[in-house]
Amino acid sequence: NCYDDGSEMDGSYRNCRKFYNRYTNTLTGLSFQPILGGPIYAYRNVLYNNKSEFLKLHNDPSGAVVVHNTFVHKRALLYVSTTNHVENCYSRNNLFVGTEGRALDFDLRTKDLDFDYDGFAGATGSGNAILRYNTMDKTKVPFKSVEEVRAKSLIERHMVVVDPASLFASGLKAPEYGPDYMADAPGHAWTTGLRIYKSEDIDVRLNPKSSAVGSGQKLPGFNDTSKPVDLGAYPLGSELLHYGPRPEKK
Repeated sequence: NCYDDGSEMDGSYRNCRKFYNRYTNTLTGLSFQPILGGPIYAYRNVLYNNKSEFLKLHNDPSGAVVVHNTFVHKRALLYVSTTNHVENCYSRNNLFVGTEGRALDFDLRTKDLDFDYDGFAGATGSGNAILRYNTMDKTKVPFKSVEEVRAKSLIERHMVVVDPASLFASGLKAPEYGPDYMADAPGHAWTTGLRIYKSEDIDVRLNPKSSAVGSGQKLPGFNDTSKPVDLGAYPLGSELLHYGPRPEKK
């Protein structure tokens, strides 16, 4: 549980890594505010019930490498609310699970992003668009449908649409809470008032019938390229990792 970001790589320069972590009940997810050149790796992390952005790409970051993570919250999916810019960042084989809005919605200006083969579950669209980002000259680029994204977009041309109802073998769904839960509501600043979920109940292993299975891109060094690649933090058949303190060794 965290009053602010789940993890902060802020101010990092080269070859910094966050692997195999679980973050629950936080304000934002993974912060790169900013990073300076990279690569800064985020690999096979699990985030559940963060109040706002999954990826905090604020203050002109460059060099994030975000691969095989699972993000789940109530709200829009992959959105970033800042007027700064982001460049030279890479995203592959992640799962972004939400309850409303566009699959991807960036207010910031973008340059040389390499985002693709990510899975999106729970997107409802907004303003007649399923995906929207801005170029460096502030030109808004909206796409009305997944088919249009695949035909014309510079990013996420192989985006995977995932059914949230059958995504996880455990039956886990996005968090639920009342309609009064707003970022600017009195008494609900930061994470105060946030419904708390038990970390040990968060099991994001995949349902074998989900479209997230076998839909990823083969990436030497990041996944087993000898077989189809699954999206998210846990390949099909994985055992749950041990998170937190380990028992004392005898």
